[in-house]
Amino acid sequence: MAVCGAHAGGLQALRQTVDLGYEAVIVATQDATMEPFARKREIPVVAAADVKKASFAQMLRNSGVDVLISVQLPYLICREALESARIGCFNLHPSLLPRYAGLHPAAWAICRGEQEHGVTLHWMTPDTDAGPIVSQQAVPIAATDTPPTLLRNCIRAGVPLVADLLARAASGAQIPELPQDLSRREYFGREVPGNGRIDWNRTAREIVNQARAFDYRPFPLPWGYLQTDVAGHMLAVMKAEDTGVAANAVPGTVREGGLLIAAADNWVRIIESVDVPG
Repeated sequence: MAVCGAHAGGLQALRQTVDLGYEAVIVATQDATMEPFARKREIPVVAAADVKKASFAQMLRNSGVDVLISVQLPYLICREALESARIGCFNLHPSLLPRYAGLHPAAWAICRGEQEHGVTLHWMTPDTDAGPIVSQQAVPIAATDTPPTLLRNCIRAGVPLVADLLARAASGAQIPELPQDLSRREYFGREVPGNGRIDWNRTAREIVNQARAFDYRPFPLPWGYLQTDVAGHMLAVMKAEDTGVAANAVPGTVREGGLLIAAADNWVRIIESVDVPG
């Protein structure tokens, strides 16, 4: 089989493949942990970007790959490669498809105030995150979750789904193909919630959730900083809380030197912030 991916998710999928005794013949990654793991076990490694090339499809055919697993892969696999694995190509996506397809699903779910998220193992097709579903697992969203913690929980919940898929493939059992209800599909691209700005006309809870969704620490911030103007000074809000105290003031009103700001309903306290770089 082939394992394509990066970060903790890709490594867990690769490690599980090896631990369960399945033969990984190709690893496509640019990850600093996946690549050493593979090379130590003498598994051929190609650059993650190679999955976009027709030559990758030929590599899959030459290696006799039965199953391809993709987890946190930052590139789209070319159509020829998707047709080259004998059994099929599968992606572990951190959402309950067909909702939250596309980029940064965990962050969008937090930003929109969801209380439940999840992970989906699905057949890969040329349409991103639109292939038939193999299996799913729901994951609760805690009030303290940020995108990295929610994503970690989704990947953990998805590892057993991959194990079950591999067992089915190895035994020749039928692999589920539940068509997605694409009328319910939600796809997110490179757009940024609120264009990276706080709208103080929204509720305190919505603003707090937006701040949580932008907080990818300790990893790079894909959406950049969540910004707001405080007395003519641009501030990057890293963490905020809903005080629960009604704000009988115009939204955006600032108190306590910028640490307390009126939302549409309650006062929001800025817990962590930095000056906007540049």
